[in-house]
Amino acid sequence: MAGDPAAVAEDLNNPAAIRCRVFLKMKGEQRVMQKLSIWIACVPPKATSQQKGACRAGGGIRFFKKAHVAQAEQDLISLCRGAIPAGWQTIEDGPVFLDVAFIWPWRKSEPKKNKSYPVLAMDVKPDCSNIIKMLEDALTRLNVWRDDSQVARLSVNKFWGDRPGISIEVGRIEV
Repeated sequence: MAGDPAAVAEDLNNPAAIRCRVFLKMKGEQRVMQKLSIWIACVPPKATSQQKGACRAGGGIRFFKKAHVAQAEQDLISLCRGAIPAGWQTIEDGPVFLDVAFIWPWRKSEPKKNKSYPVLAMDVKPDCSNIIKMLEDALTRLNVWRDDSQVARLSVNKFWGDRPGISIEVGRIEV
């Protein structure tokens, strides 16, 4: 699971910038992709989908994406696009699980005793509920699933760590 600190520590030991594993299951004679597991070595964006701008226009209020939010969203889409295998089939229907761990680099002010751990839970902004929305939207635009409303099980974790990155696991929930 992406949120498991031991699994995150294992991912952190991978020197590859992007790693992808696809788990297959046989359904009769056909191989069906069951789960996608991605590790992207990067500094996760701190911008969130909640950081919108607003202005008055035509007697009403118009909302827009701020430039840094739009850039962070494009960067995230580019990173994920490079990690999703060419043969990935869009999950058209049914419930989906999404397990994500965001790992930011240690703060300069972090005590050395804390840095002795591979990862440490992060208790500052951005909020988990805000950072996950941008990732869900990116995965929807990349056709990982038909719509992010299909996500029935969600696990989001934030950590400080030696190797920053994003660990993503997505797949069908068998019912």
